[in-house]
This record gives sequence, structure tokens and C-alpha cells, in this order.
Amino acid sequence: MVLHRKDAMWLFILRKGFQLMRSDAPELRVALCRPADTDSGCLQAAGRRAALAVLLAAVSPAVVAWPSAALDPTASAAAPAPTDASFNSAFLAGRAKGLDLGRYAHGNPVDPGSYSVDIHVNGDWIGRRSIRFVAVPASMTAWPCFTSGQLDELGIKPAAVAGMKASADSRCRLLPEWVDQANARYDSSEMRLDLSVPQVALQRQARGYVEPQYWSHGIVAGFLNYSVNVYQYRMEGRSMDFHPDPQVPPGALDPVTGRPLEDGRRYRRPTGIEQTSAYAGLDGGFNLGAWQFRHTSAFNWQSGYGGRWQNIASYAQYYWPSARTQLLLGDAYTNGELFDAIAYRGVQARTDDRMFPDSLRGYAPIVRGVATSNARVEVRQNGYVIYQITVAPGPFEIRDLYPTGYGGDLQVRITEADGSQRQFSVPYASVAQSLRPGISRYSAMMGKVREQSLHFRPMMMQGTFQRGISNSLTGYAGALASSGYVSALAGAAVMTRAGAFSLDVTGASLRLPGYGSRNGQSFKFGFSKFVQPTGTQFALAAYRYSTSGFMGLRDYLYARDQIAADPVGRYAIQRQRSRFELTLNQSLGSGGGSIYATGSTLDYWGDGRRASQYQLGYNNVWRRLRLNYNLSASRLRDLAGRSEIQYFLTLSLPLGYGSHAPQLNSAITRSDRGHTQEQLGVTGSLGIDNNLNYGLTMQHDSRDGGGTEGSANVQYRSPYSQLSGSYGQGGSYRQASLGAVGSVVVHGGGLSFSPQTGDTMAIVHAAGARGARVSNYSGLRIDRWGHAVIPYLIPYRQNTVQIDPQGLSTDIELDDTSQQVAPYAGAIVKLDFQTRQGRAVLIDSRAPDGSPLPFAAPVFDAAGHQVGLVGQASQLYVRSMPDQGRLQVQWGEQPSERCEIHYQLPPRKAAGAAYYQTIRQACTAMAAAVDLPAGRK
Repeated sequence: MVLHRKDAMWLFILRKGFQLMRSDAPELRVALCRPADTDSGCLQAAGRRAALAVLLAAVSPAVVAWPSAALDPTASAAAPAPTDASFNSAFLAGRAKGLDLGRYAHGNPVDPGSYSVDIHVNGDWIGRRSIRFVAVPASMTAWPCFTSGQLDELGIKPAAVAGMKASADSRCRLLPEWVDQANARYDSSEMRLDLSVPQVALQRQARGYVEPQYWSHGIVAGFLNYSVNVYQYRMEGRSMDFHPDPQVPPGALDPVTGRPLEDGRRYRRPTGIEQTSAYAGLDGGFNLGAWQFRHTSAFNWQSGYGGRWQNIASYAQYYWPSARTQLLLGDAYTNGELFDAIAYRGVQARTDDRMFPDSLRGYAPIVRGVATSNARVEVRQNGYVIYQITVAPGPFEIRDLYPTGYGGDLQVRITEADGSQRQFSVPYASVAQSLRPGISRYSAMMGKVREQSLHFRPMMMQGTFQRGISNSLTGYAGALASSGYVSALAGAAVMTRAGAFSLDVTGASLRLPGYGSRNGQSFKFGFSKFVQPTGTQFALAAYRYSTSGFMGLRDYLYARDQIAADPVGRYAIQRQRSRFELTLNQSLGSGGGSIYATGSTLDYWGDGRRASQYQLGYNNVWRRLRLNYNLSASRLRDLAGRSEIQYFLTLSLPLGYGSHAPQLNSAITRSDRGHTQEQLGVTGSLGIDNNLNYGLTMQHDSRDGGGTEGSANVQYRSPYSQLSGSYGQGGSYRQASLGAVGSVVVHGGGLSFSPQTGDTMAIVHAAGARGARVSNYSGLRIDRWGHAVIPYLIPYRQNTVQIDPQGLSTDIELDDTSQQVAPYAGAIVKLDFQTRQGRAVLIDSRAPDGSPLPFAAPVFDAAGHQVGLVGQASQLYVRSMPDQGRLQVQWGEQPSERCEIHYQLPPRKAAGAAYYQTIRQACTAMAAAVDLPAGRK
């Protein structure tokens, strides 16, 4: 039996294993020995269970481990004795007694050569590299070797490498020769090389960091994301009376309906309204090396008004990884972090925070301390362990804590080697402007204002800079200039035990035609605090106060437009005076739910009115029934003085168990104006990949006569596009809509479609693997052309893409099922998964003299590649075979110790037949003059 892949092994065991276990053939007598055992201590086992154990060992995953002892590849005794297991072939019957099974003591052996492998150091993916495997005397398998330059790329300190000086040594040596107590482990089935290196020998890198040299620009490709929707609305059943008009003579005709008028009164006529609108949002571009070109536009059409295209953005972008910078050229928007977001046409360079590892993004303090021994440092927040590390004696710093929100002091515990402990706390509170110590962020742009609603579009320049100065202080500043307008900003964010505060001041100087110069200031204050004992999250998101002379750039540009339209009139620009926002979240403990409150108020200069909005709510879940419920009340007041208080109750209950169980949703709304609205609906999903979603809703509203309305909606995610539709009807209206969302990608392999949209993508190619599921991406499968589009990869991070072979045709075999890639933002990368196409065959064969073939004898194809071993009962299981060919079986070096099987497969069986084809074919003798293929001598 040829055991070529894991699935073949399991198939054989399931279909044939029990038959073999019931056999009493003499070749089932085997022995398993540990290397440390003496002959007398060798664990011997005979019979059926031992035979199955040998079978399992023979087909175990192809993992080879190299110990950490220092080795010399040139020494004859360099290779150590096997450390996993050995098989005593003397207990095998017949020709199998002479087989040397030591080659398989550590799994499937590796031949010398260079292999492209995924390298993991202490479990962290470093990248994909070509690694040379060299033969080692007295070793049955090749070992990986490294140059000093490769070790530097892997993050190993030069000072920790024996005999290496600044990458001056170009020899390829085994890892244990370079670094003491280091070892390697290679899994050939996953093409994965795991290196275990002592922490002290590694350069310190932030967690989750991927070196820029491993970031991929991807391939030359283009894409088009689309979102299309058509909506139709019809109002029916309403009418209008025209009152008597003495000026209308009797017998006159109604000019609208054409009917005669009686007594000067027009007939009632319906005032039904029918309107159709359409929208198409397009977002596309193409990549050429390191340059990316993007265009975003939208088309709106409405019956009676026609259609209009709108250019939203068109630009080229380029990334500088060394400066963590993104360069944009064309039509884009400023970031809006410190000043108003403005559409412009020009150039902008800004920090791309995505290039930082997750452990350096956002804000988290540096934890510093001193250890007196090899100590364990544990960091907790809100009762949870968020970080743990072992440190050497002396001072230590922890700089790569993941951001965990806006509050909760850190509790640090140091456990020394003798068991003694010390504990201290580090304040942790932050606001949006907070940065880690040593981290900077900047932006600089120059261009022309491009706001569609403005006629005055002057040139403008803007620059901002933010810097984390220490654990407790972040500073930031900015400047903005345009025609007749200058503004500057300075501020700081301060973290204290009382909470996190931010304060900044923006000054503006401007000149309005006909109104002279104006100057003003705007002050903004922010606060955030998490009260750990009570579980209270308190955030004064912002309080802003502006003097009467202050204008932001957007308000200034609109004022210039109004003045130009009415030079002698007075412009009417609402200038914001103050804005206050408050958010409060209070947890009530386990099972108690939580309370939340939000509020905001806003007023303007020259207007005594004030707009406000407040909301108070409570949410919880009744676990026994799995019932989620929410109670809330809100009060709204607009600038016209109109106010309304509303009360809400929402319920959500699953109707059963399982992934396709529908969800019952209910909502009741009551207003202090006396009207009530009740809503009841059911939502759910269907399909293996939950690709069909549906919803049904009934609604009753006490307004407008208390009519009942119903609606239905459905979304279907096909392999090519996501389609949607809806229909609703009430007492006086009907509504219907159709929509489609998806993406089309153009690449060297043709066109590929995706039902989802994205920007950073991967094209998966696996020839012939139609129907295979791409793991970790719901509903994504390989199409008939062997492609699949992953629309959303995480830029600058390790993305693992796996193909699940379940459901594949038995004629297709994947050489590997997992790959990893770290793309640039906006890149389109291509991942090629090599496949083998052929048929799955179980061959029952015999040696030339009619005896069974030796158990575990290697089997080779016509090209000399080993494809497996002979299994029990002289059977071979082979996948990916062509319809005809030959196999060679070899159990020694003499011509009489090998034979070949010439086969011709019958026509393919119909669908639904056995998983594999079964044939009987003798193994015939080979001529003595026949040479062995290369690599088998």
C-alpha cells in the first residue's frame, strides 16, 4: 500500500484496517523499540494491534526534528542516534526482514536540496524563505543549515552566535553550531520550519511584528468593487378636494381629469406618487508594482430628475515602509484628526499606523521594573492576565502591550525564582489623542479645495504632528493656511491616576470680503476614566467652546460663497458656540446587565436656541431563555424648539438551536405625543455556508389611522455576487428594491468574482480544486477555473490562508493546504497551491515469484519520486495516478530485489461509485541493465 498523504492513510485504515487486524498472517509479528532500551528491554508486541501500530508509525506526519547538540557536518560521527523510535525489521516475515527502517525513525526523511518554507521562530511566523538542507553523515535525513546573514534576518543577535562577527561568516552551518540550545523541527507536509531559539539570543521585536522585507506588493492586477441598488416607491389611496370656485362656470371641464365640473367643485382625484431611484457606487483601481491607483465614484438617478455622476476620489498612492508613510497624489480627503476633513486635489504624505504592529498601535503605557533573578512578570487588567514574560536579572521594560481600551490600571506582579513576589500598579487611561512613548504621527498636504458644494475653491496647506513623550504625556500641534485664512493648533493629552485628559487650543485669523478681519479661538477638552472597583466607564468625549470670531475652514469657505452670491446682503453662517458630549457605561456585575447613558447639547452664536439629545438605557440577557432585552428612553430637542420623549423596548429570542435557528425580534416604541409603534419580525439564514439570509417583519403604527404594514427582505451570497431584494406594503404605499454587491478582479489568470468587496486582496489559485473551501473566510470556495478571491486581508500582518480539501474530487490532491502572506495595504497578492491530478487506485500486487511484496518497501513512480510504501497484504494505495504508467518497487540494491508494475486503468466509474479504483496487477522482474533513476542509487 502506498501511503502518500494523510487522507490516503486515514482512508486505508478505515476501509482496510479492521480486515488486517483480523488477519493471522505471520508478517504481522513486529516489535517496537525505544532507542534507550536494551535488547532485553525492547518492547515486543506480536499480533494484530502491533501491526496496526507499525502501520500508523509508517504513515505518521512528515515531521523531522534535529536536537540541540552542536554538530559538525564534516565529522563522520556527527549525526546523533535517533531520538523518537526505531523498528526492528527482524520481526518481519519474508523479504521484509532485510529492510532498513531506520530512515523513518523520525518520520518521512528529507532529501538534500533547497526548499521554500515558512519559518517560525519560537512560534512566531517570520516569513517564507528558501532554506538549504544538507546531508549529514550517519543521518538518514538532510538537515537545514543557515548562513550568518540568514540568522540576522531571523532576528538572532550577532553577539549570541558562536564565532560570528557582524555577518562576516558566510558558511552554511547547522543551527546548533551557531546558537547553543537551539534546535529545528521541519514538517514537510506543511512546508513549515520551526526554530526554537533561547530568548536571550533574539533581538527584541514587538509582538505581531512582521519585518518590512517580508511585506508583499502583490501582482499586477486590477479590481472593481460595485454596489448597485434600484428602489421604487408608490403612494396610493390618497386624494384631495378642490373647494367650490365661483369663477368656474357650470359645465366646465377639469383641466387635470378632463371630467365636467359640477357647481364649481372639482372632482376628487388621487394624488398617488410613484418614484423610482437608482444608485451605483463604484470603487476600483489597479496595482503596478509599488504604485496603486484608485478611483471612487457614484451615480445617482431619480425619475423626473435624471442622473448624475459624482467623482468622490481619484488618486495614486505609494508606501514608504522605512518611514511608515503613505503618499497620495490626486483627489482625496484630509484625515480630519485635528482640523476639519476637507476634499482636496493635490499631494499628501501621512503616517500609516497600520504599518506598526498591533502591540504598538493605540496607547498603552511602558511597564518598567527590576528583577533580582530569572523572574516571571505578569500584567493584569480588570482581573485578566493580558501579558506574561520571563525576564533575566536586572532592569526590564515591557513596551509591546496590546491596547485594551480607554481605562483600567495595570497590576504588575514580579515572581522571583525563589518564589517571592512584588506587586505594583501602572496608571492606564487614555483619550483618542494618546500615543505610546516614542511613537510619532504626522501628516502634510498641499493642494486645492475640491468640495462639490463650494464655488470658492482656493489653495490650501495643512500639517499636523503628534508625539508620545512619556507614559503620561502626548503632545500634538498643527497648522492650516488658505486664501484669507490661517489657523494653528496646539494641545496635549495627559494620563493621570484620576483619568486621562486632553486639552487643545485652536486659533484662527481670517478675512471676509466686505467684513474685514476676524480672529477667534476654539478650546476643546476631553476626559476618560475607568473606575475599576465599580466597573464604571466614564468618558467626557469632548467639550468644545469657540469664541464669536472663530471659524473653521469649512465655515469660512461657505461664508465666502454666500458673500459672493449676495455681496450687499448679510451672510448667514451658523457658527458653533459650544458642544458637550457625555458617555457613561456601568456594569452591574455577573448576570446584572449594564446601564448606559449618553447626552449631547449644541448651540450657535447669534441664536439663543439649543439642540440637545439624551438617552438612558438598560440591557441584559435572560440566560435560561436566551432572551436579550433592552429598555431605553430618549429625549430630543431641535433648534426650532420641538421636543419629543420616546420609550423603547426591544426583545430578541432564538427559536431553536443550531446555526440555522431563526431569530424572533420584537420592538415597541411609545412617544409622549401619544402614538405607539409595534414591530414583530423573524430573521435567519439557510445553506451550508449560511449564504441565504431572510427577514420578515410586521408593523403597526397608531399614526395615520393605525394601519398595519408588512415587509420582507432576502440576501443571497452567490459565488460571484451578493444579491438582495425587498418588498413592503402598507395601507397607502408599496415599496420594492433590488440590489447587488460584489467585486471583479482582473489578473494574469483571467477574471475572478467575489460576492464581497475589499481593497487588500488575495487571489488563491489551485488548479482543478473546484469546490474546495477556503478556510477562515465564510462561504468562500474555489471556482471552476481554480481561483478564489479573498477580499479582505489584514495589511502588514501575517495572514494564514488554508484550503480545506473536504469535498474535492478524488482525482485532485493538494501538495500543501496552507500558506501565509503579509501584504501591503491595497495589495493584490497571489497564492499558488500546487495540485496533482490523477485517479485514486488500490493495487493488489505480488512479487515476480508470486509471494507478497515486502512490507514497507518503498515505491517509486516512473520519474523516480518516492510515492509511498508497500502496505499489509501486499497492497499499494496510490493517488493522483495517470490512466496508465508504471511503478517500481525496491527492497534492496540487487536487480532481483526490485520489480515494476505496468498498469492500465479501466474507464472512470460513474459518480457515486467507490472512493477509489481497485485493480490487481503483478509486479514483474526488471532487467539487470536497467539503471535506477537519479537520487535512488
